[in-house]
Amino acid sequence: MQKYTKLILTGALLCWGATCVTHAGIFDRVVSGEIAKTTKEKTQPKLYKHVVPEFPQSLNEQGISGDVQVQFMIKADGTTSEIKILESTNELFSEAVVVAIKQWIFIPSTRHGLPVDSTVKMSIPFKAKKPAEEETAEATG
Repeated sequence: MQKYTKLILTGALLCWGATCVTHAGIFDRVVSGEIAKTTKEKTQPKLYKHVVPEFPQSLNEQGISGDVQVQFMIKADGTTSEIKILESTNELFSEAVVVAIKQWIFIPSTRHGLPVDSTVKMSIPFKAKKPAEEETAEATG
């Protein structure tokens, strides 16, 4: 039986506008905080390179929001593999998540000081912007 590391990503991590802050810093705080505890024998993976899933333009224009539940493996070399969509509100969101996760790079989990594979489950939200929010973002950006 595999153990899963549950990571919770906040809206600040997966924002879609030009006002996003550095994503890795937010992710590191989540991973090293209450959710993923570290012991002397084992460490949890840490995100090194993060690519934000692109919000499908057609869905954003229609004001469609959604969520993707995904599971993937972080290999001992820090790359991702075995990406599996567990649940999704729209196939276009799923495609965006897979494209992004394939580009993520991690500092892998370790066990007794050696890098090991680990499996992660997470939820990635997609929140459509209202037309007024887009106009404001364009005016200030």
